Amino acid sequence: MDAFEHWFDKMVENNQWRTEEHLYDSVIQNEINRHLHEAYIHYDNMRFKLVLKEVFFELMELKEEWLVMTTTPIKSLFVYYLQGLLTAMAPIVPHWADCLWRLKLTPFCLQHGFEIKPYLFCSDHTQEQRWSQVSYDLIISRKRSILQKTAHAMRLSLDNYNLKKKKTNEAHAENAAIIVAREFPSEHVHVISVMKSMGLTEDNSINGNMFDEIKKVIPDKKKLSNAIKFAKYWEVNEVKIRGHQALESKMS
Repeated sequence: MDAFEHWFDKMVENNQWRTEEHLYDSVIQNEINRHLHEAYIHYDNMRFKLVLKEVFFELMELKEEWLVMTTTPIKSLFVYYLQGLLTAMAPIVPHWADCLWRLKLTPFCLQHGFEIKPYLFCSDHTQEQRWSQVSYDLIISRKRSILQKTAHAMRLSLDNYNLKKKKTNEAHAENAAIIVAREFPSEHVHVISVMKSMGLTEDNSINGNMFDEIKKVIPDKKKLSNAIKFAKYWEVNEVKIRGHQALESKMS
């Protein structure tokens, strides 16, 4: 918590803010909302360790990613981030959250023209700042996760590649790119079409034996093997989570 306070003070002291929005700002705001949404659910279920995971660890780590991707923050999202984090942490560490709210966040907001309630708690010690009902886009969150995992795998591969080249004194690779497909391969389109034609049950399971139907529309054995693997993955990781939305043949 001391490190978080130092980070806040350093951000204010540097006074370097962007005036134009960055594409990644919307991704970060979506992730803030996702972690807050999960934290509020855990509060309802009295699972306080999971609250700490979502707010204290995940949200605090998120700020580092934000600064790496955008270099300098935008003030409006900086305030939004702090308000959400302190409000969610208040039931667990009320003195710390209230102190930061009154002595650091409120003066900053007043200086830069943001509306804010001056106190996190009322005089009767009930929480003045109410939790807002936040929503998030699951697709944006999943895209971010996939790109992060891909970038991490690429960094490891690049390091291993350069290590081998170093032993042979060959030129090292310095740059890499992530290529994102705009559409599914033809056999994957057939799989999704089969799933869509068979329909879903109430728990988002495929209504019937899709593998027999897939074999009928994909006679090529090599493509069939790939299609079966894709079908198993898509049913568990997409259809179960997204339902009918995952049965669109266009990428979202």
